[in-house]
Amino acid sequence: MTLIAISRVKNELDIIEAFVRHHAHSFDKLIVLDDGSTDGTLDILKALQAEGLPLVLICEPSVGYEQGRYTSRLMRMAVDQYGADWIMPLDADEFVEPADGMTLAQALKGRPPELLKVVWHTFVWRQEDDASAEANPVLRLRLRMPPSPEKLGKLLIPARLVSDGVAVLTQGNHELMRFVFAISRSVPSRSTPARSRWGTCSTWRPPVGIVSSAFTTSSRSGC
Repeated sequence: MTLIAISRVKNELDIIEAFVRHHAHSFDKLIVLDDGSTDGTLDILKALQAEGLPLVLICEPSVGYEQGRYTSRLMRMAVDQYGADWIMPLDADEFVEPADGMTLAQALKGRPPELLKVVWHTFVWRQEDDASAEANPVLRLRLRMPPSPEKLGKLLIPARLVSDGVAVLTQGNHELMRFVFAISRSVPSRSTPARSRWGTCSTWRPPVGIVSSAFTTSSRSGC
């Protein structure tokens, strides 16, 4: 099973290293498109890639914010070029957290290839959290809010819904569209977005160990 996360980022200096290092343990590959960062985000991404983390880095500044259009292309790239079985669009301030003792691959094992929706829990920053030297916000920020509305959930997308080339992600990566129909299947889950005062993290906690974001083709595959 090949799991790939996709993300389009810009000026995420405060969170990008934690995002990549955290998800390198859950996904076989991360495809990250840098949209013209000017704060050092791109330098960090290049350093992480040079370190050997499973990071595909694309540099493509753009005008406007057509997130769904760009992440739809990354979604298709994940399947067509890198053989993804499952794809998860994530913002740089969103973190997936499988149940304790499980990997994401283990949580997905045996599930039918249906579109899964993962709801958010927001992490709450507390002043005492600043005393921790832990860089990973998933481990540092332990207080969670109740789940956000289901419509704000993020998606886990099976390759079979992408391989025919007609599926696109909506703005915010909350729904997958095929032609004019939105398809998403809610799954009982616990999950989490929030950025302390530095940024938002979203995580995913499957209950009881069960798995409970067409555009121009011109891009550079490296930076």
